[in-house]
Amino acid sequence: MLNHSLFAIIILLCSLVYSSFGEVIEITDEDTLFSIMNESDTIIKFYADWCPHCRSFLPIFESASNYYTNITFLAINCDSSVLCRHYGITTLPTISLYTLDGHVYNFEENPNSEDVLIDWIDQMEGNTLVPVSLENQHNFLHPILPSFVVVDPSKEEQAAIEIAATFRKGLTKFGVIAPELLFELETPLATLTHGFYCIKEGKVIEFTARGGENELEKFIFDNYRPSIVELTAMNFHEFAILPEIPIVILALHKDSNAKWLNYVRILHELAIMEDSIFTFSFMDFDVYSGDLALFDLTPEEIPGIVCVYPSKNIFWSFPGLLSDEDVSSEDAQNRMVEKISIALEGIFDGSVLPIEIPFVGEDHEHHHEEHDHEHDHEHDHEHGEHFEEEEEYDYQNVEDLSKEDL
Repeated sequence: MLNHSLFAIIILLCSLVYSSFGEVIEITDEDTLFSIMNESDTIIKFYADWCPHCRSFLPIFESASNYYTNITFLAINCDSSVLCRHYGITTLPTISLYTLDGHVYNFEENPNSEDVLIDWIDQMEGNTLVPVSLENQHNFLHPILPSFVVVDPSKEEQAAIEIAATFRKGLTKFGVIAPELLFELETPLATLTHGFYCIKEGKVIEFTARGGENELEKFIFDNYRPSIVELTAMNFHEFAILPEIPIVILALHKDSNAKWLNYVRILHELAIMEDSIFTFSFMDFDVYSGDLALFDLTPEEIPGIVCVYPSKNIFWSFPGLLSDEDVSSEDAQNRMVEKISIALEGIFDGSVLPIEIPFVGEDHEHHHEEHDHEHDHEHDHEHGEHFEEEEEYDYQNVEDLSKEDL
């Protein structure tokens, strides 16, 4: 039975494709897979022929495979292999890197270039600290996602940061800057001096504590989460499930029109006001419309906002709250911040009642499986397909929910 309390996991952002010129090996049986995985690090793409996103990144995956002699690139077709169930693959495509020392890393970015995929592989395979250059500096200047950089570290400092960053490897970026490059980089990187820093939303946070790996690890843990996050299936578990607090989701049309950025600014102000009571996120309705429909968000309700509590299997709906108002001015944005903040208070004073997250029943799931793949594309599976049946969560009464519970 399919549980939509983990709704975003049904859409994994894509990557990869299958065999070309022997660089990508198609795997059909477990014995061959285990034999290869015991000989080298492997990067596996779980895919299906009908998946359009699997096909769209074919050149990127094939090209990346030509850069590495120490990594074997594999592909597993989930239409014809039971290995996908064996590895717990719930959505397509999934890209995972398996190392000989037992680590597993999942690709959590949407590759829009070959460099993005290669940078990720390099970071997972080699040193955690990636050299910052003029070409890749923008990876460390993301307007939302924090990153960490160290300038001219000693061998001892670099080793300590490598160890401290191990537990956040793959969740944020770590870079090392040569001092002679600083004057060529963009602000705020150009303002740094010797030390270890977090670059977060255009601001610089310096590590000032004395001590070793424990203090460094705490600094990384305290700063690696963004105030707001663009929510995708790839990061849903990290930002929505692990914190075990409600997540506010702003659904919008993320198009060339800069209007959506005004709503992101509003969301950022809310995140600062509400501190740790909620996780704040936004999602592109044009990409995730099928999933957001579970929360009564239809095209007429966009931009729209809901609050989802995955561990309780419930959500709160605020129909018509945004009403596609003009939020281009700072005053209008401030009014909208106050309006949403008051609406969220309704969760705690009982004026907004929780709704159970719907799930797809067995009959519907069986009926769905009988449909051909063409229908699947046109329906709500254009971004991925579920394979794993997940247990059903019990609906819990949260009428007495208070801020102290969070």
